[in-house]
Formats: sequence, structure tokens, C-alpha cells
Amino acid sequence: MVLGVVGSNPITYPKGRLSNKAAFCFLTLSKKPPACLLHPEAFLLSLFGMKRRTIYKYLTIGIGLVWFVNGFFCKLLHLVPRHELIVARILGPTYAAPLTRIIGLMEVGMAIWIYSRRMPRMNMLIQIMVISTMNALEYWIAPDMLLWGRANAVFAFLFILLIIGNEFYLNPKAGIETHSL
Repeated sequence: MVLGVVGSNPITYPKGRLSNKAAFCFLTLSKKPPACLLHPEAFLLSLFGMKRRTIYKYLTIGIGLVWFVNGFFCKLLHLVPRHELIVARILGPTYAAPLTRIIGLMEVGMAIWIYSRRMPRMNMLIQIMVISTMNALEYWIAPDMLLWGRANAVFAFLFILLIIGNEFYLNPKAGIETHSL
């Protein structure tokens, strides 16, 4: 499928991988906003060619993996010592090692809770509170120790949006109908 032309080179996408609706969204230059901007979840569904339940499942696995990897590998196995240094800066060096491991256990617990799919809305709210609190403390107290400095807050905000979108728009039990284009 040809999406457009840059110079004399056509921009193509493999046939069958991108629906006509998604291609139309890329190429629309009319005064009226394209449907993909009005209903982004429908656009994503048509772009990736997956059902809502499948996208929800993969995103849930990914979100759980973020919590598991940060908790188990970074904090419990101490593969990223920077995490303990951040805890020491915020809570003091005396109990930084055990507190880092407790935080790691709690993050692994969050991953297990995500995978259990029990009380997903409550889980989402707690994730948002934990991510917001952790990143606010790190932003003000230890920005020099963060992987991307103060820009970490942007990634945290995007992660929060992903969690909200996954729960409110993609969760099959959310009761929100997917709009057809």
C-alpha cells in the first residue's frame, strides 16, 4: 500500500498490515479532523490489526514486567546500585539497603497483583499514586541520580497515561465501546 510520495520515492506499507482507515488517517489533510484523532483507540486497533482484548493483554504483560524488572532485578538482586543510592538520599543511608529490598518486594508484589487481574481499577489508582510519589520525590531530592535527570518525570507521566489508557480504553470489562470509523 502506498501511503505517499517523498521526492520520487513512494512511502509504502506491506499490504494487509495497515487498514485503509489507518492509511486515510495518515494522509488526511482536510479541515475536519480525521477520525483517528477523535477516536485514537479505534485508530490503534486498525493500525495494529489486533483486537482490543489482545492489545490489553500485551500492555498488561508489559506494565507488569516494568514493575517486576525494577523490583526483582534492580532492587532485590541489586543489579542497579543507583536505586539504593536514591533511597539513601531520600530516606537516609542508615537503612537504605533493607528499605530498597522492601521497595523491591513491593514492586514484585505489584506485578503479581497486575497479573492476578484482581481489582484492576484499585490497582491502577495505586500504581498512579506510587509512580507520582516516587517521581516527585526523585525529581526534587535526587534529580542528578536519575537515568534521564528531571526528564524522568516525562517518562513517568507517559507511563501513567499508558496505565490509564490500558485500564479505561482497552480493558474488555471497561464497558467502553470501540468506535468504528
